[in-house]
Amino acid sequence: MKKIFCFFALILALTPSFAQNEEPMDSVALKNFIREKLESQIVTEICGVKFGTSYDVAKEMLENKYGSSEYDFTHSKQTISFKNKKYAGIYFDAIHFLFQSDGYRTYMNGCVFILDANTAEDAKEKRDRLYKRLSEKYYMVEETDKNGFKYYLGGLSPLNSDDFAFVIDVIKYDKELAKLYTPFAARLMYGTYDFVKEEF
Repeated sequence: MKKIFCFFALILALTPSFAQNEEPMDSVALKNFIREKLESQIVTEICGVKFGTSYDVAKEMLENKYGSSEYDFTHSKQTISFKNKKYAGIYFDAIHFLFQSDGYRTYMNGCVFILDANTAEDAKEKRDRLYKRLSEKYYMVEETDKNGFKYYLGGLSPLNSDDFAFVIDVIKYDKELAKLYTPFAARLMYGTYDFVKEEF
């Protein structure tokens, strides 16, 4: 996930402004206020499953919630996917739960919500609907991708408060994938978060 470039801007955005005649907050109260606001931005779970949960436990929880998964890469244990499921009042065309492994254990390290779209305008409208919904809870930063589409970064990673937790964007599929799906999609993607640290 992209690093937070304007971390202090986030703090300033979360800090209350005071009129000249109001008593300023003392430093302890201000630190507590900022800490509470930042903690409310940390994303620790999705669909009732905590990030870092093992594949087997997550699969059982998710299938109890949504029924059998559409397809699930049981050999690699990297993805559990569902089609046409409702979450937080929104019907998604697909939801993919992502996992990584250290060779011993698996960890849920991401989640992708997809809203299919036949046109760029439809995808932008769906992206904006997701943005509006999540902006009720999270501070977000707006950027523009190489295709000229706006995207939004928000929340804080459960592993590193210097990383954003999620991105809301528009996907333009290449011609081959567009034959299988739709030409565009709006996407809400959490992670991927690195629970497994690999170094040389």
